[in-house]
Amino acid sequence: MTVLNEELSLLPQQWAKEFIGSPQKKLILQGTRLCKRVSNSTSYNRLSPWWMLKSDWDLQNQRSAGMGVSPADLARARQAVRNDWQGNLDQVVHGQLMQSVFGWVGQTRWQPLDSSDPKVVLIGGGQQVCIPNLTDTHIRVVHAAS
Repeated sequence: MTVLNEELSLLPQQWAKEFIGSPQKKLILQGTRLCKRVSNSTSYNRLSPWWMLKSDWDLQNQRSAGMGVSPADLARARQAVRNDWQGNLDQVVHGQLMQSVFGWVGQTRWQPLDSSDPKVVLIGGGQQVCIPNLTDTHIRVVHAAS
């Protein structure tokens, strides 16, 4: 049985440009927990390629508490989630890999806050995982809440 994305030597440019530098291709093992924030008000696909490892998620949430900043606000800044991609990041989604997959791991590149003013930017720098071709046969949502 082949592992998802095993045949890809490079991350397609449409996704690679969302990283600082070159992301590293890694085997992410079955059972790994992944997390993300999305907006309830959009028809966003929960199975998009963009996730965080649970360990990075926990660390980011600890930092937000220590800084006195909401987890959603810190996630928007560090994961560089543009307003026109996701509204208010009011839903938390946790998934668990049902089989091992290859994904690309690295730091998030900065993004404009939204398309109306490219001079206002989100700093990025958070850890992210990109798993192209992800479907519900590879991951199951184990928790989704507002």
